[in-house]
Amino acid sequence: FRIGPRTLRTLFERIPYGGRQGLGQRHGVLPADDSRVIEPGTFGGVECGREKIGLYSKNRRRMKRTFEEALEHRRSYYSIGTSSPVSDEELIRVVRQAVKHVPSAFNSQSTRIVLLLGDEHKKLWDIVKDTLKARILAEAFVKTEAKIDGCFASGHGTVLYFEDMSVVRGLQDAFPSYKDNFPTWAQHTSAMHQFAIWAMLEERGLGASLQHYNPLIDEEVRRTWELPEDWMLIAEMPFGVPTGEPGDKDFGDVDKRMKVFR
Repeated sequence: FRIGPRTLRTLFERIPYGGRQGLGQRHGVLPADDSRVIEPGTFGGVECGREKIGLYSKNRRRMKRTFEEALEHRRSYYSIGTSSPVSDEELIRVVRQAVKHVPSAFNSQSTRIVLLLGDEHKKLWDIVKDTLKARILAEAFVKTEAKIDGCFASGHGTVLYFEDMSVVRGLQDAFPSYKDNFPTWAQHTSAMHQFAIWAMLEERGLGASLQHYNPLIDEEVRRTWELPEDWMLIAEMPFGVPTGEPGDKDFGDVDKRMKVFR
């Protein structure tokens, strides 16, 4: 059995990546943006067929993105479901990769992560609701509860980002000349972890958003999961398979935000 040059060319052109428009794309079989194809089925009671309906299909076919593509496609998703296109073991592996390899000032490795899945994920958002219910008017809480249930608790899991302040204090003692900078640099370290995990979740077909209900929930979170007092909560990232498209995003003029000298 032999495959001739013409057959190889046809197979190559059917690959949506590589900077070439494939035969499938030219003839309307595949969309030009590669990964937004689903098999025949329904979404919300509507027949989908093989058409582009965004990120939300558990049967969609995906191809691995480059880092630049994951960066471009990373968005805030406020409509997410409980399912996941990857296993919990893969999610754990992804987070561990970030914790191990994301850089930090002075190699402090001060970021601490808690990954909540299943009932533990739901428990967090119950804590948020209980905390807010005790602080705001009943009429206002109705909308707040609906937002939490529909945008955050509805997801597959949540990543909690902490900074270990005992590490920060140790660096302040060791390098007194930079004492005032270490808390800020710790925030930088946390931000890099947030971005890295967010992009890797996106690359695997999951949508996420970044929330900040701290410091209101800090004490109850530490108590519930028996976390050290020195762990300061920075942010909460609920994630799940997107069940709707993200909102429009406006971009400022990059030329006004960047200068090049050469």
